[in-house]
Amino acid sequence: MNTICGENGGVPDTANSNGDCDGAGVVFNSREDGRMNDMRNYIKRLKSYISWYIALEDCYLAIQNELNSLLE
Repeated sequence: MNTICGENGGVPDTANSNGDCDGAGVVFNSREDGRMNDMRNYIKRLKSYISWYIALEDCYLAIQNELNSLLE
């Protein structure tokens, strides 16, 4: 005779009350959260550096056009 134990009829809980999952979903620990935040910050800085570089390049192109017009 089989006996079923547990509050929910022997079915294992897939999530605890604090939101942690037992393989039912993706849970990040604090170390991974820190890495994700670091990567977000890195991407934000990288985007700002790219914008700055594009603006600098535009400035150099304007100066180059001025110098070319002086040579003509």
